[in-house]
Amino acid sequence: MIKKCFKLILKGMVNEEIEMPFDEYKNFDELIKVYSKNTGGILISMKVNDKEIPMNYFEKVKNSFFEGGEVIELEFMPREFVMKNLVKQSSDYIEKLKSSLNNLSKDLLAHHEEGKKVVVSIIEGISALLNIIIQLKTFTSEEFFDMEDIKKIEVVIKDISQAFQDNDLEKLTEKIDYDLIVVLKILSKIFRDYEDLFNESDDIEE
Repeated sequence: MIKKCFKLILKGMVNEEIEMPFDEYKNFDELIKVYSKNTGGILISMKVNDKEIPMNYFEKVKNSFFEGGEVIELEFMPREFVMKNLVKQSSDYIEKLKSSLNNLSKDLLAHHEEGKKVVVSIIEGISALLNIIIQLKTFTSEEFFDMEDIKKIEVVIKDISQAFQDNDLEKLTEKIDYDLIVVLKILSKIFRDYEDLFNESDDIEE
């Protein structure tokens, strides 16, 4: 009897195609951990049967198991490459966010649905930026921030989230028009400092 297999396609740091028994790994999570360790890289994209799986869906699919016949495509890139890209993407996101704040309070006071969506994305986005900062500290061993500033950011996001849940538009717009501006200035400086660090590293290598 022929044992059922799945095909693993590796890209990025390693370019390889492997046929594997469907029960070689307990689940998707185990497969990723093994190849993250083997390549020494970070997973930046994944496909299952030629369908792109967004990275923020990983928690939903990590316990999935293989039945045989699947084609799994994983792309791993060096950690420094990924960190540098995260810094650039984060800085770009902050600048876009600054621009989007111009009419946000007006939209919220006018009860526009788009304004509500922006608030939700701000809460999620800045929480993600804080996680990235912790990753950058771990990766570079450099701490371009004061923990008091991080706590300040967390408090502002918590206040915005609470005011949004309570539908307290007066408090919400006040937090957005004043406190959030301060938060974005702090975040801009942190990511600018990390960007300078990576640029200095590039100059040394050249």
